[in-house]
Amino acid sequence: MSLTRNDGAGRTGEPGEELALFAAAVQAGRSDHAVFRHYTTGPPIDPHDPRLDSDPAALTERLRSMAAADRRKPGTTGRPAPTAARRVDEEDLIEFLPRPFARTYVMRQAIPEPTVDDLPFLIGPQGGAGNTFLVFAPETGAGQPFAFATSALPHAQFAGPGRRTVLLPRHTFDPKGVARDNISAWAVDRFQEVYGSLPLRHGKGPQMIPPTLSEVRAARAQGIRRRPLRKATMDRTITSTDVLHYAYAAMHDPLWKGRPEESGAAPGPIRIMLHPDLEAWCSLGQELLELHLGHDMLEGWPLTATPVPAPVYERIVHDEAGAPFIWRLRMKVDREEGWIEVDGRVRLEGVPSRAWDLMLGERSLMDRVIDQYKELVIHPGRSAKEERQLRERHVDRSVRTLRRACRLSFETQRIRQAIAALPHAITTRLRA
Repeated sequence: MSLTRNDGAGRTGEPGEELALFAAAVQAGRSDHAVFRHYTTGPPIDPHDPRLDSDPAALTERLRSMAAADRRKPGTTGRPAPTAARRVDEEDLIEFLPRPFARTYVMRQAIPEPTVDDLPFLIGPQGGAGNTFLVFAPETGAGQPFAFATSALPHAQFAGPGRRTVLLPRHTFDPKGVARDNISAWAVDRFQEVYGSLPLRHGKGPQMIPPTLSEVRAARAQGIRRRPLRKATMDRTITSTDVLHYAYAAMHDPLWKGRPEESGAAPGPIRIMLHPDLEAWCSLGQELLELHLGHDMLEGWPLTATPVPAPVYERIVHDEAGAPFIWRLRMKVDREEGWIEVDGRVRLEGVPSRAWDLMLGERSLMDRVIDQYKELVIHPGRSAKEERQLRERHVDRSVRTLRRACRLSFETQRIRQAIAALPHAITTRLRA
């Protein structure tokens, strides 16, 4: 198959060219030869920080109590000590994602430097601007590159402890809150030069196409109640959105290593290759991106939940007055027989063995979800009944999340297999 395309439909160029995904020179403004103009990293926040909670209402109430306690403490001059949180509202909280299926809310003051200085750049000056973040971790040793997408600010170690991640925002914001495309104009020009116009999308005519289920879930995850119909076109110009979808598909290609292998040379920048059949790559990349953006709203895998005799609830005693208590669940797993037991209360049966194959960094997605629900931080000031109800809700939430994790694992692997089956180009040249 020839690498040079000129099929009479306006597509000319050379699939097989490699483009840098991001580069320090582009970040510094010395060049524009990369797909993304800017990149950063997420904040390393302690998951047990009291300024972090999955319930925004409970977090707001706790922050107000903490602020009131700070005001009662005398300062060096005998006056109340100053506090950074005189008035706390839910609008002041920022969505934060330590790992998949762990969407929480965090107080702005809990975000350490230098990430806190980048917040207006990532989510707008007021903190309420929606954005899409691609989380990328290069390969380590024999491992594969890791990529995920979220609408919440991700943790610095989203891909696992000790693994460096790069945060690629879809947009950036100026001091006035105006969004700017983070896909470089140079990358869009390169795609247009290589591929020309996109063909007819999904084989549809130029009528209004209803959104797919994954598009609806992704929109709801970003706070959009109803997604409008989109208009299909016979031919159209390649946009930055197409570049984003293609890049996300390329980042999940099982055959992709990220860096070109050159013996004796220092590791170069992370690059993606331009393959033939742009439409197929963009379509699968869009499907995968929307799947990951709405992962916490997926329909759960049909696992059978069997209640088991529950032990007697013990009274939780806090070691210190005002200190939170960490309640640890007992999780049992049998991969061969396909069941997971949650704290001796519920047994989930019918877990397929392939559900453990999707890796999230150094460990599988299912293992990370199980580790996530092994602990529950219970803050003081609750009655025994409230603590029991909190634990019951935690067990129910863990069951729902494990079902969704199975679905996410299967759907991601299905799309990745489809990406691996697409036509791949041979490297022709590297572009600086």
